[in-house]
Amino acid sequence: MRSLPQPSRYFIFGLWGTALLSSIVPLVQLQTLLSYSHLLAVLLFVGMVAFTDARADPADNGRLASVSTAFLIAALTSIHWSLVLVVIILSALCVQLFRPVPWWQLVTHISV
Repeated sequence: MRSLPQPSRYFIFGLWGTALLSSIVPLVQLQTLLSYSHLLAVLLFVGMVAFTDARADPADNGRLASVSTAFLIAALTSIHWSLVLVVIILSALCVQLFRPVPWWQLVTHISV
C-alpha cells in the first residue's frame, strides 16, 4: 500500500469510504429480508462466485480472467441488492483462502 503514489491512495481511501457509507443502510435492513430461501440463494451465489474467482485463469497480460461477473449479474436479478453485498463480501473472503492477496487489495476488490 505504501508503494502506491499518494493520489492513488487517496482514491482508494475515497472508494472504501463511499462503499462503506453506501452499504450501511442496506446491511441494517437485512433483518427484514432474511428467510431460509434468501439464505440458500446467498450461499449458492457465494459458492458460484467464489469457485469461479478461485478458478480464474491468468491471461496473456498477467491479469486474471474470471466469469464471476456473470454470476453477480444473476444474483442482482435474483435476490435483493442488499443481499448481493453479502454475496460479494463473503465470496471475496472465500477467495482470499485460495489466492492470498494483501489486505488492501481485498478491501478494494470488495469496494469496487
